[in-house]
Order: sequence, then C-alpha cells, then structure tokens
Amino acid sequence: MRHGLKLKDGENTTRLGEICSGSLHSSTDNGVHLVPQPSGHSEDLLSWSFSRKLRLILITCLAAFAGNVAALSGQEAYPVQAGLYKVAILEASYSVAAAISGLATGAIFCLPLARIFGRWSITFWSLVGSLACAIWSARRTSESDYLKFIMSRLLSGLFGSVPSAVGGSTIFDLFYLHQRGRAFICDQISVTFGATGGPTLSGFIAGTTSWTWCFWWTVPLLAITALLVFVLAEDTSFDREQGKPVHVLERPQVATRAIIPIAIMLSPITMLCGLFTLVVFGWLLINDVLLPTFLQNPIEQGGWVAVIIAQLIGMVANDGLPLWICKRYYNGIWRPELRLYTMTITMIFCPIGLGICGVALQHHDHYMVFAVGYFVTAFSVLVCVPVAVNYIAESFSHYAAECTLIMTFYRLSWGVAVSFFISQWIDEVGINWVYGTAALITIVAYSFICALLWKGPVRRTKSLIRGLASSEEGQRLFTTGI
Repeated sequence: MRHGLKLKDGENTTRLGEICSGSLHSSTDNGVHLVPQPSGHSEDLLSWSFSRKLRLILITCLAAFAGNVAALSGQEAYPVQAGLYKVAILEASYSVAAAISGLATGAIFCLPLARIFGRWSITFWSLVGSLACAIWSARRTSESDYLKFIMSRLLSGLFGSVPSAVGGSTIFDLFYLHQRGRAFICDQISVTFGATGGPTLSGFIAGTTSWTWCFWWTVPLLAITALLVFVLAEDTSFDREQGKPVHVLERPQVATRAIIPIAIMLSPITMLCGLFTLVVFGWLLINDVLLPTFLQNPIEQGGWVAVIIAQLIGMVANDGLPLWICKRYYNGIWRPELRLYTMTITMIFCPIGLGICGVALQHHDHYMVFAVGYFVTAFSVLVCVPVAVNYIAESFSHYAAECTLIMTFYRLSWGVAVSFFISQWIDEVGINWVYGTAALITIVAYSFICALLWKGPVRRTKSLIRGLASSEEGQRLFTTGI
C-alpha cells in the first residue's frame, strides 16, 4: 500500500473539478465556508486533487462492497443447504446469523491493529481472509460439514467487517464538513449494495445451479479488490491539530485507543442514535429472514430499487437539508444534530412499509404487494443509516473509524437476535401483529432522535472518558442567513 504521491510545495490545486472537492487556496466552496480549513501542508488530504480523492473513495467503497458480498453471499441458499446438512430450514439460517454476527463485531477486534500496521494494510489482509473463507465455505459439501460451514460464515463476517469500518476515517480525512453527507451515503450504500447484491445473486444461483457457486463467484471479486487495494490505496492518516501526517501510533497509545470504542458505544448520544438504527434496520432484516420461508421465489427487486432511491435521496438531502436548516434557522452556525432531521423520512415511511408487508403476508396477497412494502421499508431505513454514522462520527470527530464500527454493531445486533425467535413470535401472535408491533416500536423509537434534536449538545458532553467528544459545533458555514 502506498503512502501517497507528494504534492510539490505551493502546487496549485484550484483547477476545475478540484474546486468541487474544496481546495487549498479557497476559503469557501459555493458560498459555504470550508470546515476544517486546509493546513497548507503538502500531504494535507484536503488539498488533494479531485481525481486523487475520487480514486481513494472508489477503492474504499469497492472494498466495503466486496467484504459484505463475501459475508452475505449465501443468504438465500440456506433452504437448499438444509437438505444437504439434514437440518431444519431455521437451523440452516443460523449461517446467516453467524455472518451478520461477524459483520457486527469483527472490526472491534481488528481496528486496533490499524493503529500499528495502517488502515489499508488490515483492509488488504481482511480481503485475503474473506477470500480464504469463501473457498472454505464452497468446499463444505458433505452432511457432516454443518458446523464447519457455520464457522466459515462467522469468520467471513469478521473479515468482511474491516473494510467498512475504515471508511469513516478516510472520509473525514478527505472531505470538508459540507461534503461528508454525500461521501457517507456513497460509503454506506456500497455496504448495502454488498449486503443486497450477495443475496440476490446467491438466490439466482441456488435456484439454477450448485449452491457452492454462491461462494465461488466471490473469489475473483475479492482477489481483484485486494490487488487494487495493494496497488492504489494511500495512507490518509493526518493529524490536523499538529498539521502533519501520522501513519501509525506508538504501542502504548494503541492500548489506550482499544477502550475508546466501548466508551463511544456507551455514550448517551450513541445509545440514543444507535438504538433507533438498531430497531429500524432490524425490521429490514426480518424481511430478509422471512422471504425464503413465506415465498417460493425470493423477492429482491424491491431491495435493489430501494438502494438506488436511497442513494439519490441521500445525495441531495444528507448535506443539502442540514445546510439549508443551518442557513435558514441557525444564522449559518453549525451543529451536528442538524443532520438528524433527515431521519424524519424513516419515521414516516418505515411504519407504512412494515404495515404493507404484514398485510401482504397475512392475506396472501400477490407477491408484488409485498415487494412494494419491502421497497418502502428498505429505502426509508437505508436513508437513515448513513445519517446516523455521519452524526456520531462528527460528534467524536477524532475517532471516525471507531464510530463507524460501533454504529455497525448497533445496526446489525437486533437483526442477529431476531432470527433466533422470529418464528416463535409469529406462531404466538400472527404475522400481522409482528409487523404491526414493529411499526409501532419504530414510531416510539423516533423519540430517541427527538431527544437528540432537543438536547443533543448537552448529551454530547457526557461520556465515560473526559474530553472524548469533539465536534465542529459553532463553526460558521455561512456569513448570513437566508
């Protein structure tokens, strides 16, 4: 992994296109003040050219995509595997729960290594590990291989979580405050494309050829991605307070940083924002778990359309809405909580989508009715996820990677748990009550976001470690309001 091409001192970076990403010599971008201000150092990433930034964010997104594809590529194949391993379909689905468990927790163990070896080094080796797990999974074809297959999926999730976690720090290094919303939507949608694309292709493969190809096809993808990371990735660690690049930390500092994810996870704002994300994303995963059980032909059309719509909405709203509110109602003074207003979309549309899904399954309506409900649920949830990650990362601005992995843990943990009891819950109360309860809980959970909008600045000061929170609150983005 390269540590980067050095710009010559004084090199002009204000060419067309570079202005779009913010430049060293411009204090504003389309009327928005640049936060943070470039340091003037030749290796300050904020002064990089647009093409250089674009290359790195594309590699970041590709690595996150590949890691999630590798972890979840067998999601729709477990009904077929149940016959091979002589287990119930529900037991076969535990392979999915194992993969999601790995995705939720893997980076917690791996991220401290990034402080010693660098972000891109652990990203490269995690992709190699995912490749090995894909081969391992594809070769588990005998009846006695059930537990080995579950273990292979767990490890695949552990390795696959790493590229997603490092994306937050890379975005913070590369982009100004008013650009991060779009960068985070690209990063998180890449994760979602991986989580959706893997199951989509595996569902097609499982219905047309051997299920082992659900994993074999990911091997060249992972190999190419690992090669691109090795050749093209550049270290982006830059200490903005000291105004110089920092590639690794001393080992005592690494030990100290190891407890920071726990402190962030238990901070009030992370718990409030994380619990809302946990709830809504858990309901989305319910659909993925129940699809093979209730429908003969898995439906993924609604999911793919939802990803595209969420991407388009996020590109406009994730920066545009909070910046407009900042200028219109806060006299141009920034506060991180302004990003949370976008989550109102989730509160409105997620319960509607869950209601449609419940009615469709209860009354055995045409599968396209369920597809509509799946789409409404999915796009509303996917709009919320990048906003949550962005908000927490901006509230603990020195620890963006740790924030990304903790929000991943919150996002996936309910989805892991629900697969173990969803069938019993449905048998107890009926599918309509399950989805109705989910919709009601979503509305109640939005009160957590309301609490942040009301008292977020006060709650941001509360944490287990004094001085852990840091943000760009109070920075003036606009000279005057509207």
